[in-house]
Amino acid sequence: MREKFESDLICPIEKSKFIKINKNYFISKKHKYPIISGIPCLYVDGKLNSNNKKTQFVKKFYMKNPFPNYNEFDNVKIFCEKAKKGVFVKLLSEQIGTQKKILEIGCGTGQLSNYLSATTFSNKIYATDISLNSLKLANKFKNLNNLIDVNFFQMNLFHPCFRKNSMDIVISNGVLHHTYNPFKAFQEITSLVKPDGYIIISLYNYLGRLITKFNKLLYKMFGEKGLLFDTYIKNKISKEKKKSMDARPI
Repeated sequence: MREKFESDLICPIEKSKFIKINKNYFISKKHKYPIISGIPCLYVDGKLNSNNKKTQFVKKFYMKNPFPNYNEFDNVKIFCEKAKKGVFVKLLSEQIGTQKKILEIGCGTGQLSNYLSATTFSNKIYATDISLNSLKLANKFKNLNNLIDVNFFQMNLFHPCFRKNSMDIVISNGVLHHTYNPFKAFQEITSLVKPDGYIIISLYNYLGRLITKFNKLLYKMFGEKGLLFDTYIKNKISKEKKKSMDARPI
């Protein structure tokens, strides 16, 4: 594992290279970060101030409700067939090229990064999230399907664990608006892109979320019966994935 990403990683507090990486810890001069269930936990809270309350709320929510989860019957073939039906992920896979360093920030349960690992060649893919439970699901799917080009890390995007100007592509899909300061979050993640690299940002549109808001209201009022008009939930999905969709944030 070490030779795959050592040169790109830094201590999120000291902003210097790690002096030692073993199977249990990432170690810098003054700090030690555990590896839990195969996930390097390089998350730091920073100052415990009022701004951090929103970070803690989001972290707690996604620890309880890993999103969007996987179907228990998913394998890499079924997963990729479903994923490529989306225009965004299909075009991204086709146009990303090779020999790129790609970083997804706020990967959730890792669908996009695992898809890119399965459908692109010879790229180095990093995926980070605030929720360790979400990352465990991402890593489980990766390992079950022998996806070797992707690695998952727990990280606070306000305290990145990657060198500045180190990535060819940085992706943040539906994340920044959940932070206490979206502009500051944007500044942090754009600093990680090479001068000639690309950054892909996606934010939720208020009008586009009206249907989700309506379905969530019906679910609160009537339970599962209230999801009668939710076409996605009505599809063939596993119990755990359905649970994560029921809890999806507005």
